[in-house]
Amino acid sequence: MKVIFMIVMVLGCFFGAGLTSGKEIATYFSVFGKYSNLGVVLATACMFGLMYLFFRLSTKTNTFDKFVNLYFGKAGVLINWLFAVCLFVLTSSMFAGSLVIAKTISINSFVFALVTGLCCYLVVVGNVGVIQKISLLLVPIMIIVMLFVCGVPHSLQLTLGEPILSVISSTNYVFMNIVTLGLFILETGHSYSRKQALIISIVCSLLIGIILYVANNAIIFNHVENSSMPLLTLASTKGFEIWVVSAITIWIGLFTTIISCVFVLGNFVNNYVSNYKVTIVMIILLAMLCSNFGFDFIVGHVYWIIGFVGLFVVFKVLFDTLKERRKAKKVLT
Repeated sequence: MKVIFMIVMVLGCFFGAGLTSGKEIATYFSVFGKYSNLGVVLATACMFGLMYLFFRLSTKTNTFDKFVNLYFGKAGVLINWLFAVCLFVLTSSMFAGSLVIAKTISINSFVFALVTGLCCYLVVVGNVGVIQKISLLLVPIMIIVMLFVCGVPHSLQLTLGEPILSVISSTNYVFMNIVTLGLFILETGHSYSRKQALIISIVCSLLIGIILYVANNAIIFNHVENSSMPLLTLASTKGFEIWVVSAITIWIGLFTTIISCVFVLGNFVNNYVSNYKVTIVMIILLAMLCSNFGFDFIVGHVYWIIGFVGLFVVFKVLFDTLKERRKAKKVLT
């Protein structure tokens, strides 16, 4: 049960409005046509490797602060702020996603975003642990709804696309997600054995790979790459009930992501602002303000910057790890 719970929590951390709506999949994969499946395979393999890497790192540095101090030393302050900015961008993106949902279902966008922000505030200052328990139910539902909306994968016709760009884009996608996912694993992964970490990494990466493959093929086959929320557009063709369920599923994805990001950001900013409740309100209001940049713009352009932050962090860790092993070999010889 412990392993199953962690699998669900990792997937819950990975899911968000960008994935459940199909926007991230369209942006990072589908635009490359048939070559996008090459990116899906690469992303699945990279996701497995990085998840397992962070599980192993968590046994040495079981908190993010220890991780930063060990690998970045005095520069750790900068890394902390970089991660905080990345989390804030993700939070703003989720609020931007709520505006798209509101517009799609003909609800006042400001009111809908305000209600989302209020719900987030009540949970974060109340009991975040409730979300962890609810995730056990919500994550499987999100997976089922997404796969149902996408349907059976279709064979793709050869369309314009560049394999090299597909590889770069899919790699950036993985490193973008590892910023939040790696942080979560660092804080929670130390209590799992190597075998359990391996099982969790394999199962999670395979499930993510299947979702990416099925959703990517559906998006390309139905030519909805340019939609703000491709999977919601697909759902509209399957009847009103499925469309409503899909909209709720996307909102759940963005809501759980907002809570996770605001909770972590709140703890970080609370080092500088003593009143925790004021901190949470400030973060939510600023994220709502920045959401006006638009869901398409944030996912399509700003997310790439987060990917480069993740790339830098991982390569720094790998470089230091190899350096330590070389020193150990010299000592033994």
